[in-house]
Amino acid sequence: MKIAIINSLYKPDSRGGTETIVAQQVHDYREQDHEVFVVTTKKSKKRRNQKNAEIKPDIVDGVRVYRLKPRNLFSFYNYGSKFLLWRLLWLGIDMFNLPQARVVKNILLKENPDRVHTHNLRGISYLLCRIIKRLKIQHYHTLHDIQLVYPSGLLVKKSSKYREDKFYNNFFLRTWYEKINKKLFNSPDKVISPSRWLMDFYASRGFFKKSKKIVRPPVLPINYKYLDLKLNISRGDTLKLLYVGQIEEHKGIVFLVQALKRLKIEDLRFKIEIIGTGVAEDKIIKLIDGDERFKIYGHVPQTEIGKYYKDADITVVPSLTYENAPTVIFESFVFGTPVLASNIGGIPEFIEVGKTDPPRLAPGKTGWLFDAGDEGDFIEKILNIVR
Repeated sequence: MKIAIINSLYKPDSRGGTETIVAQQVHDYREQDHEVFVVTTKKSKKRRNQKNAEIKPDIVDGVRVYRLKPRNLFSFYNYGSKFLLWRLLWLGIDMFNLPQARVVKNILLKENPDRVHTHNLRGISYLLCRIIKRLKIQHYHTLHDIQLVYPSGLLVKKSSKYREDKFYNNFFLRTWYEKINKKLFNSPDKVISPSRWLMDFYASRGFFKKSKKIVRPPVLPINYKYLDLKLNISRGDTLKLLYVGQIEEHKGIVFLVQALKRLKIEDLRFKIEIIGTGVAEDKIIKLIDGDERFKIYGHVPQTEIGKYYKDADITVVPSLTYENAPTVIFESFVFGTPVLASNIGGIPEFIEVGKTDPPRLAPGKTGWLFDAGDEGDFIEKILNIVR
């Protein structure tokens, strides 16, 4: 079978867990002896000849990768760093980006795949779903977040200190945005969601009425449910924590650093390694300045990140926003490290909660949960884990 996989970005370009899942899917399809090609976008608008992307795709690990020149104000890769009004204008163009959709249509006509598997379509055009249907190609779509309902792609817990952008997610704007997307995406043959929470989120709003709906956790090299996860720390030892993700306030990294800084050494001896990049980097650097308990690494290649998971006692996922299925949770499990995470969105579906006293996980337990944005509950949980 010949399969097209379409996502906003593809390696080596990446902004988060979606790209990791897409790369794994490409690998899995090829292992099943399917022919696979990828359609994605470039980080930059600069390209001598866009037609070359249609005729001579890049070859990445033996896979043909069509990288499309952004036919918009700027590349999707730079979307998060732009001013609010620019993002809003970009989004309006992107939803109905007919020139970009036509480029993809021509690629599909040339390649003639048996199936198209779409992921994040920002930067490619939401019109693509209708084009796939008109071409009568089998269409699978994987959900990753709530971007078809909330223009910002974020819904932040109201009780947290972080405030979502009320203008960007304005009720009037969001309502029309949701209605339009419901029509543009219509009903692919199959819709796949890693979490039950995200599938229910869309189904309750009338999305994908005629699609076959499948809830399937992200594919991993091994089945994490059978891992022997242990907290390798004794009372009085230094607790080694790890944060991996975007350095953005909605990810809870500022909340996490501020909460940990309030812990006195007599309360808990800890060290935390922070891996990632984002717009809140400068704020984090100022917060941890002079405090040797914190160390920030910036970007770490995916091939090297395993050693940080292996060395950590606990991976912390302190998200303030309703997330689907953060990839960091599953990566941590693969390397045998339990997770302390916010009890929000789809996250609780993937963590089998262990007791906090004694500090050993019972068989089959994978971590602990705390109330998102609740500093008191977070501190109580982390102190109880090591007592």
